[in-house]
Amino acid sequence: MTYRPLLPFLASLVLVSFLSPVAAPVAHAQDAGVVQRLVNQGKMPQADARALVRKIDARMADNARQGGESYDNLRQATNRALFGAQAGPGANRGEYTQRLQQVMQRLRSGLDLATLQVYFSAGRNAAVMCAHRWSVTIGECDALIAAATLTPVALPYLAPDDGNALQQQLREARVNRRYAREIASKVGETMLGVPGVLTNDSRGRTLVALLDACPGGTSDREAQIRAWHVGPAPGLVHCIAGALHARGGAAAAQEAFGLSPRAARAMMEWGEPAAQVAVAPPPPPPPNNNNVRNGNGRNGNGRTPQVTATTDVQTLRRQGASLMRARQYPAAVQAYTAAVQADQSHAPTFAALGAAQMAARNPAGAAMALRKATELAPQNDAYFVGLARALVQNNQNAEAIAALQAAVNINYNNMEAREGLRHLGGEVPDPPLPEHPARDQIIAAMRPLEAGVAGCAPMFGGRVTFHVVIQGESGHVTAASLESHAGGEIDPDTQACMESVVQSARFPRFTRESFEISYPYAIAAPE
Repeated sequence: MTYRPLLPFLASLVLVSFLSPVAAPVAHAQDAGVVQRLVNQGKMPQADARALVRKIDARMADNARQGGESYDNLRQATNRALFGAQAGPGANRGEYTQRLQQVMQRLRSGLDLATLQVYFSAGRNAAVMCAHRWSVTIGECDALIAAATLTPVALPYLAPDDGNALQQQLREARVNRRYAREIASKVGETMLGVPGVLTNDSRGRTLVALLDACPGGTSDREAQIRAWHVGPAPGLVHCIAGALHARGGAAAAQEAFGLSPRAARAMMEWGEPAAQVAVAPPPPPPPNNNNVRNGNGRNGNGRTPQVTATTDVQTLRRQGASLMRARQYPAAVQAYTAAVQADQSHAPTFAALGAAQMAARNPAGAAMALRKATELAPQNDAYFVGLARALVQNNQNAEAIAALQAAVNINYNNMEAREGLRHLGGEVPDPPLPEHPARDQIIAAMRPLEAGVAGCAPMFGGRVTFHVVIQGESGHVTAASLESHAGGEIDPDTQACMESVVQSARFPRFTRESFEISYPYAIAAPE
């Protein structure tokens, strides 16, 4: 990096003040805003979101511990987060040193909203570059980019396959428990390590060939990496084992995955091409056979991606998500169909099946799956919006309007549902009434009355608290009584005056029959 002029004086002053060591957060203290964005936009469980932030914090802290006076990519990005997109490291040596110290302090402090937005901005191959730079999975990178850009991901986050289903299949094939565990661990570690492990040597070239072969059906490198980042699902690892037979067998397995000789031989015996797991036939073609990019489930050689022959629901869900990201939509339908057959009580899987059916140009099948999702999760407005999309594509506009109205009734702020209703000529329902007035509504109704209450007792100074009963149907006050007071005496006439003022309050309507509150006023003593 080269020296550049200082930022405008005022901006620099604000930044230096905000980012001084005194104001900096304690190292490793997670930013609640980052975690919440990962939950909301990245659709991650909170525990997974916290674990991901810990990984990023650790990488940042490692960079700071390396010290030195040079800027790498991470330090340059941190500098931009601190001083602006066009800022350099400083206009002179003193400023360079000062800014570098602030960069190091920010790195030690961990991920926050400012660095999140700079590190994980959207762009071409952003998820792949993120996985390479931060040594996290593409699924985690999708969540980070969604959090940084406030753009919700299309599919909820799923943790990578833990390898248990693979170990079970290996054990059923009479592979020694120790070697089964080694295969699942080392193959899984390598799969989640791409693209960082794709070095320009014999091992890297072998892994690239395996990426091309398994799961097959796409030549898009990002889609291939996404498939591997699902983790060591049995069907995918079986495909890899079969492909290794053509590239040197056990020796290639040792080199590619760092397996011991016996574990490599066991993997090769299990993955003999003649013993490969049969793939269930693909579902019938959807009514519209127009292919989308890679959406016909085959590559130029006519190969169909493998779907694991298993009843493990989590494995099938992960496969479905991987195939969706790889745009292998019919195969994703197959995986999700098997998953809902294994567990018919999981609404998100039915919703995912609906999304896969829509991508495969089968709106009728999508509507069936999404209708089931709305039955299992009747308070999820997003499922009703998805159902409406499928119904519109299936020329069922009246039913789509009803689905969108249901979505608005659940969440009046669902703008997609409201815009959909306007587009279809449907009526937007009135906003649903709350169960009781919100705190800000109570304050908005009661605070303006303070002057009237004080006017009832010009010589009083102190605190008065009223017990108020509000009617839900009208929002009117049905009873107001002085509950307590401190600071002076209040005669009956003054009390009656105060209570009449409070009884004039008006609140938004709500669903409860009545709601009771205690509300205090602090009345200043006359001067």
